Amino acid sequence: MKFEIEESDLRRIAAMVVEQLKPVLSVPVTGKSDNASQDEGFMDIPKVCEYLGVSESWVRQRVNNKVFPSYRMEGLIRFKKKDIDIFMKTNRCH
Repeated sequence: MKFEIEESDLRRIAAMVVEQLKPVLSVPVTGKSDNASQDEGFMDIPKVCEYLGVSESWVRQRVNNKVFPSYRMEGLIRFKKKDIDIFMKTNRCH
């Protein structure tokens, strides 16, 4: 199946993508902190719940709907803190 897109539509789509990426691309790059090893490691669902102050069902629902960044490793769901921080920053209301 092949789609043809008008140049004006392509420019509009590109502008929307840029707007969505601005918060992600504006995350400052800092040196490694004392917690660097913890930040680079994976978190399980209970740790994510504790970190965000949300329920396990809240996390699982968003993972199942593929809106929350996660990794599946041999049937286990894991998360990276930096991915969660970026997700929360890009999805804040104000």
